[in-house]
Amino acid sequence: MKNCIALVLMIATCITYAQKKTNGTIYVEHPAITTVEDMTQASVSGNMDKVANYLADDFKYYSGTTTNKC
Repeated sequence: MKNCIALVLMIATCITYAQKKTNGTIYVEHPAITTVEDMTQASVSGNMDKVANYLADDFKYYSGTTTNKC
């Protein structure tokens, strides 16, 4: 029983100290993060031409807040 408890404590310690970065997030340096941030900034600033560069040619947008089906 003592061996089992010692093993569980050792595994918990290894899991706790295994993370190298203090950020706490999984994807700290993912390349898609900058792409999404750029697209969001373009959308907020109203630059729809730049937003269109990030979207596919057959992209369709549906708004759930209106009843217009067009």
